[in-house]
Amino acid sequence: ALAAPNPTTVHWITRRSSSPLYTRVKDDPLPQRDALSVLANDLVEKGGDGEQFVLRHYGGTGIEALDSEVEGGMASITLAGSGQIIKVDKIISATGYRPDNSLYSELQVHECYATSGPMKLAAALMAAGGGGGDCLAQVAPGKDTLRSPEPN
Repeated sequence: ALAAPNPTTVHWITRRSSSPLYTRVKDDPLPQRDALSVLANDLVEKGGDGEQFVLRHYGGTGIEALDSEVEGGMASITLAGSGQIIKVDKIISATGYRPDNSLYSELQVHECYATSGPMKLAAALMAAGGGGGDCLAQVAPGKDTLRSPEPN
């Protein structure tokens, strides 16, 4: 196959900087998750697919500023820490493994230390799955597991 004359450039910004980016789960009961981990790690390592797109990974950082009013229909992203500015025409926000809890850090949210999820929900899921296991075999534990001690 011929390489695209002007391949698309994908800028992938992640808070996680470790290598490999995704740790594979031993004996993963979800084969497609494992396949995605392998593919993502491979694309980061190679810098794209070599034909249709170039991948630039910015690991261990976040977005300090976003300006969607840049001339020519482009948006401007400023990376946290380095101040590097990236101009893009489209933004896809796909949050990853862990939530950014700074939004609610001042509230009384009882979080599980292992999953960062609501404590009652995490405990119910961990107990039902024997400490993990196949997430597809879980039974929905109910809305009360989402409640937190925050009064409002």
